Amino acid sequence: MARGCVLRMYVIGKLFTGIEANAITVRLLSHTPLINFTASTEGKNIMNRIGPEVLDRARQYGCEQMMLTTMNLAGAYQNLDVVQQYADICTMTLGVHPYHAGEIYEWDGYLDRLREFGQRVLGERPSCLAAFGEIGLDYEYLDRADKQTQQCAFRDQLDLAA
Repeated sequence: MARGCVLRMYVIGKLFTGIEANAITVRLLSHTPLINFTASTEGKNIMNRIGPEVLDRARQYGCEQMMLTTMNLAGAYQNLDVVQQYADICTMTLGVHPYHAGEIYEWDGYLDRLREFGQRVLGERPSCLAAFGEIGLDYEYLDRADKQTQQCAFRDQLDLAA
């Protein structure tokens, strides 16, 4: 793998816990200068899902940066707790995944709270907020949020990010 390349690992739950047993992953971790570990825990507390030992092992194997993907506002607070514990290697995203789009309109002030969270975290130096996401359209989850709700949430979050 060329130096400077970014490897993205999309992990749900405990899949990443076998890092030391996966020779390919270990080789990539030891030879790649930048790894973005994108942990998607679907709004569940990442430390309960994969445990601090996974983050410690990733660091031990030379992982220089991990990015925790936020799925909704509750997940943002959980990710912030992890990022503050692992500030030397962790960053996070902020946003609402399309299948959580309905939450934006079910709770009064949801977008305002999302904005306030983002402004507060961006105001910290250094800021752990690396990107705005996961946002977008995902029509596989129409049972969770219909097309119109997803489209409105996407536009509202783009406005918020700008």
